[in-house]
Amino acid sequence: MTQNSEGMSRTERAALVVKEELARLINNEIKDPRVGMVTVTDVVLTSDLREAMVYVSVYGSEETKKESLIGLEAAAAFLRHQLSAVLTMRHIPRLTFKIDESLERGMKIDRLLKQLAEDGTVPAPEETPDIPEEFAEVATLRDRKPIAELPKEAPKSRHLPSKRPRRSATALHKRSKARR
Repeated sequence: MTQNSEGMSRTERAALVVKEELARLINNEIKDPRVGMVTVTDVVLTSDLREAMVYVSVYGSEETKKESLIGLEAAAAFLRHQLSAVLTMRHIPRLTFKIDESLERGMKIDRLLKQLAEDGTVPAPEETPDIPEEFAEVATLRDRKPIAELPKEAPKSRHLPSKRPRRSATALHKRSKARR
């Protein structure tokens, strides 16, 4: 694994391994001409590790993305079989593919921020239909309220732990046995 697995849950560790293996398999093993330039961006596993939502980024037009997704869905059984040869899991997850558009949205927001920095305006919503409404309302940086003027949230109540730590049922059982 490429990342440090300390502090990660079992599901997160398994998702990381599945992601790495799927990326390798898609790039090296799939010969379907419908599958274009595909990058596995994320894998989300259910807690029982039986289902996997695989987010992929595809380079190209909308038609290319749709064709790649169809090709990946057709190759899902093959990929699952190849995963079973590599992974030592009791159940190999069923694969469902979904196009990840977060990279494109990030690039669009980056372009808008650069334009805002250059000339101080944001294009009208009808010029860029993919802008979320909350961004479209702000015409310039001067229209935003300073942080000091924003309403402060009420402090959240915190439950402070007791000074004495709780004992587990096993510790209490051992203690009661010792008294006998």
